[in-house]
Parts: sequence; structure tokens; C-alpha cells
Amino acid sequence: MQNSKNIKNWIDCWEASKKDSEKPGNMGDPEVWEKRAEMFAHRLKPGKRQGRTNMVLELLEEVGFKPEGSRVLDIGCGPGALAIPLARAGAEVTAIDISSKTLEYLKDNAEKEGLSINPVKCHWWTADIDELGFRDQFDLVISSMTPAIKDFETFEKMNACSKNYCYLSHFIRKTDNEVDPEIYRDILKTEPPRRKSEGTIPGFFYIFMYVYLNGYSPLVTINHRQPEGDNGWKDAAERAIEFLEAEYDCTESVKSEIMDYYEKKAKAGEDLFGSDVFIGMMAWSKDK
Repeated sequence: MQNSKNIKNWIDCWEASKKDSEKPGNMGDPEVWEKRAEMFAHRLKPGKRQGRTNMVLELLEEVGFKPEGSRVLDIGCGPGALAIPLARAGAEVTAIDISSKTLEYLKDNAEKEGLSINPVKCHWWTADIDELGFRDQFDLVISSMTPAIKDFETFEKMNACSKNYCYLSHFIRKTDNEVDPEIYRDILKTEPPRRKSEGTIPGFFYIFMYVYLNGYSPLVTINHRQPEGDNGWKDAAERAIEFLEAEYDCTESVKSEIMDYYEKKAKAGEDLFGSDVFIGMMAWSKDK
């Protein structure tokens, strides 16, 4: 009885947090993700973010998940950062995303490796999991760094699709802007947009506590984002360019200026990413 009361109070707290923050805005607009599709596809190139992918796979192994012969649902799959390696390991993957262009990148990536992945265009906020035939059908359900899980209702849909395991990752602490304000002002000659990182989706802590209060025992890993490779400033510059290309016309001259900006910043010993970015990852078994 007391736990039911705790869960209700926590849901109320979760809902109140959304009212205190900015509204989701255009995060549910397919056109936004169509514009960003190329940016996310570029991040999937060999050597990009492999460290984080390995961390996810290790966490899934630790919680008891075995990919071979399993059925996996990847919510907000992007171009396949997790869908591809899980299919490679022998899983039957259904990958859903709001962006048609992103799903095309996923299909191309899968076909290059001779992998069979079932891509489904779907808006998770409005999806009916019974009409889709998803309820209790998957050995693992994934939600990795996606605004698809924005409240306890969208979370419950995710949890209900799994009969064995779930994985979810989300920001714990994030910069307000992906790109330094100086780049907007000095290179793009415009004012930086006003963004609030936690305004789009409730944070990792709300989701973790909801999982815990419902009787699950999630395993948690905290990832501190760092520049990858020997030339960290190049990684930071490429990330900034990828982000900007979704909204601005980044000519070769602009890209060169951005690269120079980050190289000088690195030589001066400055933080390449501004504020630190911490990502929470958790996996849990449906067996309580």
C-alpha cells in the first residue's frame, strides 16, 4: 500500500517537473529529425562513439541479456548505433524511429553487413503497442538517448513491450548549447539560440526512481563524455559542425573557421565541450 502511494507521489512529482521546465516544443516534430538525420548518420561512421556502444553492450551482458536468438525493440533507433551491433550478435531487431530518412540510413547500414533489421516508422508518443503487436513480445527493449520517453505513460509503453529486459539512457547533466555561443556570434554572425537541456525530456533521475519504486533493480553506469581519439579538438569541431548543419548553411569556409576555433581552444588548454556532459545508462530485468 505504501509503495503504491510512493509511486503515485513520484508520478505527481514527475508531472510537476514538466510544468516547471520548458515544453517539449518541436521534439515531437518529424521534420526536426529529418533535418538531423545526416548528423546522426555521420556519428555512426567507424570509430565514432564505439566506446559508448561497448559500454551499453557490457551493461546488457552484466544484467543477463544474451543477444543470440533474442527479439529486440529499439525505440528511437537512429541510424543503428545499437540496432546494428545487436543484429550482428544474432538478435532479431525491430527498429522504430520518427524519421524516414534516418530509417533509410539504418537500412543501408544493415544491408552493407548483410543484416536483417525490421525498420518501422513510428511516433512513440502516440503509438498503440497493441495495434503494433508489441506488448510482451520482446526479450529486450531499448530507449537510448531519445525524446521518445518523455513521461511515465511513454515509459510504461516501453516497459510493457518487454518480457525480459529493458535498457534506457538519458542525460544526467548536459550543456545548454551543443555549440559555443562564440561560434554563432563570431562565425555565423547570429545570436545563439536559447536552449534548455532538461526542458525537452524529464531527466534520468525521474526515470530511475520510477523503475526502482516499481520493484525493479536496475544496474547503472554513468558515462562522462570526453573527446574521442588523439585529436580531441577535431572530434569537438566535427560534432559542432554536424549539429549546425541541421539548421544552418555551413559552407566550407565556415567549417574551416570552426575547425580553427577548436584547434586554438585546445592549444589554449580550454574545455572543448564547455560544461561537462554526463549520461546515465541503466538496464534491468523484468523479474522482480
